[in-house]
Amino acid sequence: ATGVRLYFAINTTGTLALDAVTLTKTDNNAKTLGKGVVSITFDDGLANTYNNGLPILDKNGYKATWYLNASTLNTPSYMNKNQAKRLLAGGQEVGSHSYNHVDLATLTAAQQQYQVAANKNALESILGVPVVHFATPFGSYNSSALSNIMQYNQTHRDTSGKMNYPYAYDASLVHGKVITKSISLADIDALIATAEQQKAWLVLVYHGIGTGGDKYTITKANYEQQISLIKKYDVVVQTVGATAAQLK
Repeated sequence: ATGVRLYFAINTTGTLALDAVTLTKTDNNAKTLGKGVVSITFDDGLANTYNNGLPILDKNGYKATWYLNASTLNTPSYMNKNQAKRLLAGGQEVGSHSYNHVDLATLTAAQQQYQVAANKNALESILGVPVVHFATPFGSYNSSALSNIMQYNQTHRDTSGKMNYPYAYDASLVHGKVITKSISLADIDALIATAEQQKAWLVLVYHGIGTGGDKYTITKANYEQQISLIKKYDVVVQTVGATAAQLK
């Protein structure tokens, strides 16, 4: 066994309490990021993200990753197949989000495989390019689901809310931060600042952009303010796939 002794300097007499401390083994040969990275992602393929979100990305010159469910394309409130194709033609990245947007952790291994493989095959048939990045619906998965996901994909994005650090990078657990109505501009500003300062990878997860909706739908004005915050910082904005390639 290897012993580890840690020393802490505190500015007053007393004790220091630590909770939920973990040690992570680092790889001296691990890849690093020259700058902090922000990836903008969209789940579900709602039409309002295409109509309200894409123009703001284009205005800022940003490329995002859009995780789509093939079964909802061409249905009310969702993007159609031509819009998915235009995303790709415009330099955006398309990923997979399961075929029927189901909770993978509740399914059998065979059902999980179907959801992963069927969606990949359907999207690739529509787009004519490999689709190799996956985000689990509801951020819910188990070991069996993860195994199925990584059999067909290069990365898997969750909704844990954690920051991604190059020294601890795991392609099967790319962490995403879900943006809801309750998230303030100050919250997002602090996240981007952390990514810049620590040369870390922040993955923002959006669902709906418009009026009304549930807690996962934010207004177009709020979304534009959030995206504009990125300009304050010396960070790179790029897709999940582009960042994963750097850390591979």
